[in-house]
Amino acid sequence: MSARAPWVSHFGFTATPFGKGIAAADLFGRPAHDEAVARVRFCIAESLLGVVVGEVGVGKTVALRAAVHGLDPTAHQVIYVANPAFGTRGLYVTIVRALGATPRFLEGRGHGPGAGPPRGRGDRTPAARRAHPR
Repeated sequence: MSARAPWVSHFGFTATPFGKGIAAADLFGRPAHDEAVARVRFCIAESLLGVVVGEVGVGKTVALRAAVHGLDPTAHQVIYVANPAFGTRGLYVTIVRALGATPRFLEGRGHGPGAGPPRGRGDRTPAARRAHPR
């Protein structure tokens, strides 16, 4: 049995109010959060590409969860990219694979759906491929 945090009892909570499992409808809306949600929903409605940036803990993930809550799953597919630190091409590969396809530039090159995103600049030039073998 896990011990409850002392502040849970101190404030009379019956459950820990902070966590990733909070339903989107139960999220606390503050002006900055509401603005972020509205901007993401605008991007969705207009089929635009949007980027959400901010310091750790400001609510980026919470705003995104609230913005995509209620989307029709037959019309939208939400793709979560945990850490896009692999460059533009890696981001492209991750998105295309999440949609169930193989990127055209990788077709027939042994990079099927189970392979990870390309590393470094290995796909850009033959010299780079020799310098950075997979």
